Amino acid sequence: MGKVKKGKSALSGSSASSAGPSTSARPVDSEGKVKKSRPNNFQRAKAIFDKIQQDKQDAKEHKQQEREKREKAMDKYNKNKQKMNRALKKKNRKGQPNLGAQVAVILEKLQGKKYPCLTG
Repeated sequence: MGKVKKGKSALSGSSASSAGPSTSARPVDSEGKVKKSRPNNFQRAKAIFDKIQQDKQDAKEHKQQEREKREKAMDKYNKNKQKMNRALKKKNRKGQPNLGAQVAVILEKLQGKKYPCLTG
């Protein structure tokens, strides 16, 4: 009897008869179409976890934006209040209140409210 060589030709012949890994990994229905596999428990749990984490991140960003918006509004309010107080506290040389500054503050408040009778 002859010697049988063991090499690539012998191995390739045996693997050629078996189905490829792509067809055996995915289930095929009766019509020959590839079925979509449902996610296993780990994948479902990971998807839920990722969704919860994303929701938390979105809520955190929203809260941060609201905080910054609130801080900006408070800064604007405080600056305006300080400006008004400085104008109201002005005194003339004799220590009397500066009525011109007080009238300017009142006029600015009225113009800020957009009274139509004040605009010329």
